[in-house]
Amino acid sequence: MPIWCRKYDTFTCRSDRTQTLLDYCFLLKYYSYGSISLMIKPTFRKSERLCHVKSIDGLFNRNNSENQSFLVYPLKAVYLKRQDAESSLPQILISVPKRRFKRAVDRNLLKRRIREAYRLNKEFLSDTPPKDIGFVYVANEILEFKQIERAMKKSLARFQ
Repeated sequence: MPIWCRKYDTFTCRSDRTQTLLDYCFLLKYYSYGSISLMIKPTFRKSERLCHVKSIDGLFNRNNSENQSFLVYPLKAVYLKRQDAESSLPQILISVPKRRFKRAVDRNLLKRRIREAYRLNKEFLSDTPPKDIGFVYVANEILEFKQIERAMKKSLARFQ
């Protein structure tokens, strides 16, 4: 059973020797474990990425009435509402248009920034998030991470 160690300021586990369970510098989310709050690292796994061509086509199909979108500059969020009552995380697609950013280095930089902003702030999603979400970068210039993260927080809050 994990306990709080005041000497090292971390959670530790008592066994033959004390070992550190969690490094609190990289932790963001808290889970209740009896009277103790445990923390986990925020991740962005392969299962959270939208990869299937049919799912992507359904997400951007303009004839589908279930698709909705909104703009929080510099991100446009396109999402497909969830039909079932699952509470799992949605699958995410990140797109930076080649028309605006010709060099792949710039597109990859923006995709990394958007992905990191989502990874750090996905806890702001509601209990029943949309099934699929596509984030499209619409600005004409490369913005700093703080501006992208602010837009990501606002867009994730709008899904409630």
